[in-house]
Amino acid sequence: MSTTIPLLPGFSRVRRLKFLVLKRAFKCY
Repeated sequence: MSTTIPLLPGFSRVRRLKFLVLKRAFKCY
């Protein structure tokens, strides 16, 4: 369980980055 705690924030960060990239792509179009 203690090993999954540090992985959660990293995953959310990647998800946020992907969302931002998608939003930028939509704006460009």
